[in-house]
Amino acid sequence: MSSLAPLIGSDPLFYDAPKAPAPLDMPSSLNDPAVAASFAMAARRYDEQLSAYYNQLVAEHAGSSSLWSDLKTAGRVSDWSASAIAAQDNAYKALMKTKNEVQAKQTAARKKATDLINAWNSAHSDQSVDLNYRDDS
Repeated sequence: MSSLAPLIGSDPLFYDAPKAPAPLDMPSSLNDPAVAASFAMAARRYDEQLSAYYNQLVAEHAGSSSLWSDLKTAGRVSDWSASAIAAQDNAYKALMKTKNEVQAKQTAARKKATDLINAWNSAHSDQSVDLNYRDDS
């Protein structure tokens, strides 16, 4: 394992990052009922994609960090330099930031989408559009 230390660098060992979903296109305003309904559906779909992505991040982080922890506990990296081990430890800590960023992105997207739909519904009470997320029901 000692020969691997210089090759790994600061990328977390065993970690295979899941693919992030494409961002939601946020219109500046909604101009007809079909566009409003379509946007609501796209916002719900994007929210589901972000939830799935977050859960994949959690699972990948848990699996890869436990493998790293097992290697350290078993003494398999005892011949690595302290800086190489610290780089791996820090890389796994940095993954927490990614998970937090995804949650913040989801919260922000929900707020923007809800604000747009609420504005539409306020202006068009006879053609209101529902926007409910899975964990709201």
